[in-house]
Amino acid sequence: MRRRLLTADVGRAILAGAVGGTLASIELKSYEWVARTVGIVTEPMQISSIALPLVFGVKPVIGAMSVMLAVGMVQALTFFTMLVLLRYVLRNSRAAVVALTVIFFLFLWSGVYTGVKPTALLIPFVLTFALASVFVTLRYGFLAGVAGYFFVQIATGFPWTSDLSTWFAPQTWLSWGIVVLILGYAYFTAVGGKSIFRDPLGDSGR
Repeated sequence: MRRRLLTADVGRAILAGAVGGTLASIELKSYEWVARTVGIVTEPMQISSIALPLVFGVKPVIGAMSVMLAVGMVQALTFFTMLVLLRYVLRNSRAAVVALTVIFFLFLWSGVYTGVKPTALLIPFVLTFALASVFVTLRYGFLAGVAGYFFVQIATGFPWTSDLSTWFAPQTWLSWGIVVLILGYAYFTAVGGKSIFRDPLGDSGR
């Protein structure tokens, strides 16, 4: 069991999901900025319902991360279940992937999941997000899908501050400290425990 948790594939899958989730969150924030610039969104910016409870203690931080992880697992399972069902119905793997991408795109664009009003401006953002999500999950597997959802929620919903004198600084830095630990585990697992400062030319000659 311990050996399985330390395989390079596990580390690569987590890193792939983390990169995909972070880029997706940047894309989401970019859409929000563009929508406000052109006047589609006129409501004032507010603290998200996810971020607000996290400044009141350690337990909300741990609880929120646990919920995000559990929901990520459910979403990844749903993804692969739908893929299997579509493959069975369409009798073609590529057609199943295309159909799943279209369903995912329509679901995101409708605003049911994101809460964002569907507009034409949203289409390229959601289409890119859907394509990237399907690619990362199919290429790197279940764990990458879980990590992707987890890091999207972390990047978009978790508060942070560089002012260590604020009363909520410990809570925010705890959440981001856990993220750093996860990324550190994934990275050093992916490189097989070797030092990042090793000389690749010197190692190859051994």
